[in-house]
Amino acid sequence: MILHNQNEAQAPDKSVLFDIERAVDPARRHRLHGGALTTGVLKATEDDFFVEEVLGFKPDGQGNHWALFIEKRGLTTARVVDWLSQTTGTPRRDIGLCGQKDRQAITRQWFTLPIETFDLDTFAAQTPLAGIRVLDITRHGKKLRPGSHQANRFVIKITDIPDLKVRKQQISERLEQIRINGFANYFGMQRYGFAGNNREQLRHFGAPNSRAPKRNQRSWLLSSLRSWIFDTVLDSRLATKQGMQASPGAVCKHIDSNSRFVLEENDLADAEKRLAARTLQLTGPLWGASVQLGGGQSAEWEQAAADCVLTAVGKTTWQKHLHNWKVEPDRRALIAYAPDLSHQINAQQASLTLTFTLPPGSYATELIAEVIAVE
Repeated sequence: MILHNQNEAQAPDKSVLFDIERAVDPARRHRLHGGALTTGVLKATEDDFFVEEVLGFKPDGQGNHWALFIEKRGLTTARVVDWLSQTTGTPRRDIGLCGQKDRQAITRQWFTLPIETFDLDTFAAQTPLAGIRVLDITRHGKKLRPGSHQANRFVIKITDIPDLKVRKQQISERLEQIRINGFANYFGMQRYGFAGNNREQLRHFGAPNSRAPKRNQRSWLLSSLRSWIFDTVLDSRLATKQGMQASPGAVCKHIDSNSRFVLEENDLADAEKRLAARTLQLTGPLWGASVQLGGGQSAEWEQAAADCVLTAVGKTTWQKHLHNWKVEPDRRALIAYAPDLSHQINAQQASLTLTFTLPPGSYATELIAEVIAVE
């Protein structure tokens, strides 16, 4: 549901307020398809949320690393890494993985450990940590890196939907819209810490004369800051009729790769066709120290949103941190797609089960939020 035309998106004038608090409030964020249709309960039990990592390739079967496919229940990914480290004597930093998975769920993901510290017989003799099952062990040529997998496959059950019988058709139609047109690719609330505490930490470390964050604090602080700017850009664009239009200066990426380019006037006709065919995506900024990609009024819009967030957390200090830490700018798709989305409605049990696949970095909870406001 991206709108396209050959006119530039209207730049935000100084009177436009970017609501940086609304952008991180799941109940108030603007959605691609409008507000949620009803309410429900997510993760009533761990069995209601299943996610499996899809590597997109087979482990090599040989090489300098062991690859373990592990199912966990009721545990964080960090806890599994701790267990692997303690069991094998492998330093945590040498254990490879593609990403963090939910705690209150059943999840399956790959880990790699170097052959120097992993002995198969010794490991096999260990008693697994409660909540862990090792599903496969093989060899691989290199350490897994964050985001190196192809996708995540979800099976999610939402329960206690009070008016499901009367909204059954409406929910099915909304899900079909999402399958065809995608959903707003916001970051999930976990990027902002428990009860949004990371945003207060950003303000704390952005205060004049505050000490610089320790090295082990930088990663999550930067994640929260960049997520906040991106989410503010996305929310403000969805709030206007012109905000999601392709225009000269907008940055697009190919959906099957990370290559991106800046739209120019003579690109627009072709870009319209490729955006409609979902082979191209409009992107928003992951803020960094150097000049951001893009130009024209699209870049002005992004700069205005970033200024609002940076001003709220201490612009001068955080610009200095971004520069000192050499944070490179990046881009993220504004719209995420789940073309294999399917659903089952059980009106008697007042439940909805969704099955779909998402690219790395997109949040299942943000797809659900286009339909149901969950507790």
